[in-house]
Amino acid sequence: MEAALLELHGLGYSTQLVSLYESYLTAKWLDAGGFYPDPDISRVNRAVEALFLLDPAHELGRISPFRWNWRDRDSSGRKTIWNITTRGRKLATTIFGGDDIRGGLLPNAAQTVHNALAGRALPSWQSLACLILRDHNFPAGSDWPDARNALKAVLAINDSDLDLITSQAALGTPLLGSPEWSVAALPAALQPPGTVAVGPVQGTPGVPASEESVAVDARVERMLRRALASYACILLVGPPGTGKGEPPRDR
Repeated sequence: MEAALLELHGLGYSTQLVSLYESYLTAKWLDAGGFYPDPDISRVNRAVEALFLLDPAHELGRISPFRWNWRDRDSSGRKTIWNITTRGRKLATTIFGGDDIRGGLLPNAAQTVHNALAGRALPSWQSLACLILRDHNFPAGSDWPDARNALKAVLAINDSDLDLITSQAALGTPLLGSPEWSVAALPAALQPPGTVAVGPVQGTPGVPASEESVAVDARVERMLRRALASYACILLVGPPGTGKGEPPRDR
């Protein structure tokens, strides 16, 4: 799993390509589960959880693997896939009948994904198998051909379409290992970040170590900087004690 996430980490797709790829996988999962012709919001949420929710116990437990960031856990399918694929034409809707996920995948959807990724590295099917089958109970002695068959079953995808959206690159690791993977066992760089930590922050220039400061993870900091660059003021919403009113010390 670590090898797969490291490979996916390096893809760095644009948000439009991420939406396209994740929407394709979501629709394939829904189709395999018999949720068409009525894939409503709750079913899309279920699909996204099954595909991308790596840490159900963490607020930011939903991975966006092809861009590599962590997203909100709750109702992530509605906030991402559903909203994107039901509200007007976008790159992610070009694979659906009527430009809407409820219209089902077009016959050439895999080719459309492939064409959109022309010139970009594709995720290996082995990495995709690790991600989607992370909780699959493989019998002892199973190997990568077994994982490929399981992946095809979970996504109701044939070999030709799977080859269009993935590469044949091998991870160079056995399918099964011991101990089994867990989020806690992943390197810190691959784990979901802490949201906000309040307490003494060591090494902040000009701030005594004894003073209470607020440490904000990199994702939240980027959001704040972008908001401040665009608006005269911003409103922070959250529970008491998370540092919303703490004055910035490096501005």
